[in-house]
Amino acid sequence: MNRKFLPLCIALQLLVPAVALQAQTSIAPVPGQAASPAAQSQVNSTARSYAFTTPASKTTALASAPAGEPIPDTAGGRLLALVGRTRVSTPGERELVLARDPAELTDPLNWAVTIYKSRHQLIVYYKGRIFRTYHAVFGRYPDPGPKLYEGDLHTPEGVYAIVGKYYNHRWRRFLKINYPNAVDHQHYIQAVDHGAVPDAHGRPAPLGGAIGIHGTDAPWLNRTDVNWTTGCISVDNDAILELDTLLPRETLVLIKP
Repeated sequence: MNRKFLPLCIALQLLVPAVALQAQTSIAPVPGQAASPAAQSQVNSTARSYAFTTPASKTTALASAPAGEPIPDTAGGRLLALVGRTRVSTPGERELVLARDPAELTDPLNWAVTIYKSRHQLIVYYKGRIFRTYHAVFGRYPDPGPKLYEGDLHTPEGVYAIVGKYYNHRWRRFLKINYPNAVDHQHYIQAVDHGAVPDAHGRPAPLGGAIGIHGTDAPWLNRTDVNWTTGCISVDNDAILELDTLLPRETLVLIKP
């Protein structure tokens, strides 16, 4: 399959089964509340818009920045140099260095992240093309599955967006995603109804929150593929600094099993 269409395929797989329940992209939901119908529809529009942001007219232009060539002095080239690149080496990097308008670099529709828990991969796309693949580890619960409630040690699965970027003294930077979204709220209600959520102080454990992408204070655990977090996505410390520099707020984040 052409990698250009990979984000679209992934987005459709996740969006179609729950089109009425998608999470909002630009405003983090108030903890304990589901996103409004208007906000839910916004993420659908964002995902679809992102999937078609690569114009056909750019295809021939890529020849001006082939892989292995020095980085040109463009807005995109300067951003690439800022994160430590000295050569253009991926399709996403080739697309990035063609950007002369700084506004292209901060448009969340130009970026997307796909995360594969079973592969320990976090893949960044720029305008539908693979920018770079990063190594990642996840929640420490040994069995696969989405996050249902606070304390279950699972990493969420579904369609999210980056809604905050913060300094963190333990993990360098923290890129917060909008978990729980409307789909997560629905799954939680169903889990409570089926008795799958344990009691905490006489009532079901809460849904939880504060999930994001961050660095690590135990690099050797990351290097050896040990899933050690309580539900977040952890990458190497140099990677989190790079992701923090590259990814704007509202960037689409797809988390797969």
